[in-house]
Amino acid sequence: QQNPAVQRAIELQWHGESLASRLEWNQALNGFSRDEQVAAAQLAMDLGWVNQAIMTAIRADEWDDLTLRFPVAYKDNFDRAVSAENLDLKWVYAIARQESAFNPSARSPVGARGLMQLMPATARSLARQMGDRGFHYRDLTNPDTNIAMGSFYLAKLMERFGGNRGRLWLGFRCLRLGFDRRWRSRFRLGHDRWRCWWRTPESPVTASSCA
Repeated sequence: QQNPAVQRAIELQWHGESLASRLEWNQALNGFSRDEQVAAAQLAMDLGWVNQAIMTAIRADEWDDLTLRFPVAYKDNFDRAVSAENLDLKWVYAIARQESAFNPSARSPVGARGLMQLMPATARSLARQMGDRGFHYRDLTNPDTNIAMGSFYLAKLMERFGGNRGRLWLGFRCLRLGFDRRWRSRFRLGHDRWRCWWRTPESPVTASSCA
């Protein structure tokens, strides 16, 4: 914590300058030994900087420290959301960890945002269904809003796909990219693999490339 770049990163994070903070943090890591990187990951976790703790642990090849790589983040928010939607807490945690690595400001190349990586158009539809008339897409960076909406959406998809988690997961990823009916009409589910038979002019999109 005495490293100047680490100190700058912490100060910038406190002021809400997430991008500049990450740049300073990564600059500091460049000069750290593996043990120092592991210590930095723990420091980030202690400071509540969960996403940076995960990324730093991975950079340090600290694969066996599951508390750093798979933390129990935003616990109260997830507890409320999964209780309201009657979902499996561990499953919803796994989706958030996969989608954003618990970065509330995460934004994908296609525009999905926040912890559960919701598209703004999808979120607006969900807000109407949830009775939230004051919703704005900027609210997707709010962990409580994003987790509540994401859990509500997963519950709807669970119903839509008859509780089949494999089909639901592929639907969650592909529907977010806008495949919807044409994807569903060509979707085939086997015992050991899934395939999303959506074709672009360049190439087919498979389950792995939807992920």
